[in-house]
Amino acid sequence: MTDHIKELLIKKIQGKCSSEEELQLQIWLIESEENRNIFFQYKMYWQAQKIKAYSNENQLNAALEKYNQRIDNILSKEKKIKIFKGLKWAALVLALACLPTLCFYLKTNKSVATLITESVALKGDIKVINLTDGTRVWLNKGSTVCYPSNFEHIERTLYLEGEAFLDVKKDSAHPFIVKTQAIQIKVFGTSFNINTRCKDNVVQTTLVEGSVVILDDKGKKITSLSPGQMASVDINSKKVKIKGVNPKYYTSWRTGEVYLENANLVDIITKIEEVYGIRIQFDTHLASKNVNQKRYNFIFHRSQPVDTVFEMLNFIAPCKFVKKDNKQNLKDLPK
Repeated sequence: MTDHIKELLIKKIQGKCSSEEELQLQIWLIESEENRNIFFQYKMYWQAQKIKAYSNENQLNAALEKYNQRIDNILSKEKKIKIFKGLKWAALVLALACLPTLCFYLKTNKSVATLITESVALKGDIKVINLTDGTRVWLNKGSTVCYPSNFEHIERTLYLEGEAFLDVKKDSAHPFIVKTQAIQIKVFGTSFNINTRCKDNVVQTTLVEGSVVILDDKGKKITSLSPGQMASVDINSKKVKIKGVNPKYYTSWRTGEVYLENANLVDIITKIEEVYGIRIQFDTHLASKNVNQKRYNFIFHRSQPVDTVFEMLNFIAPCKFVKKDNKQNLKDLPK
């Protein structure tokens, strides 16, 4: 759990979260049961400290009644919850801890309804999302985005886990921010690709047109990009590497094409595994060779059968593919 999340938890308990911070916290709570348990523990500890302020049971009962009223305002008449006053002191402490948490989750019609989560399974199809401001988002397989249902009158903020291509509608009055676990991208009417699941613990941002500023998770500027540049930001150190690239090699996935430029055999096999959801085993003899030395430019389409892709690779690489026990095996070609 990051220090930023800890700060949000404390601010939430104190009732000091802004609307954007509420959104961030909701997304974090949605991510896992463990996160929700942590939030509950924070609430229970906080309320246990506050319990010392009550000098007698009458004051505790009055506090319970106050929480009942808050929940009654949220729940329909058919779903009202009553906390009875005959509880023991230990149960009262737990009730005081639970009720604000319950209140937070029951406000679904008011807060959660304004948050939209879109996901694509690893074996799903690429999804195109049209946002209310005119921005278009292409969401790659195994990816998730969260965003408000309406961007009107607020900073346009989108949260991403995975890979997406965005064509952002320009609106100088309402900045567009893409937030990931490690960095933020401030966008100015821009087309770009962002990938948070790269190897080596980096987040890659590739700019097609327009301009972007890359910030750390606290909002401090790391760097800016021009079209045709890609930034790789280390998740932990926030160190950045920028290089000139051909953007189509990093954005063509949204049309179903897969471009690999200057890639070694391991890179190509890894991409094939990712696209088709299969595992490919290297033959022992081939694995003992240095298969990373030779580089290739390789193009295929996701709609092509995997066997066709293997045949194409056989033409340029010194290897062949065989199926054994329903598994793909990469073997060295005989001399």
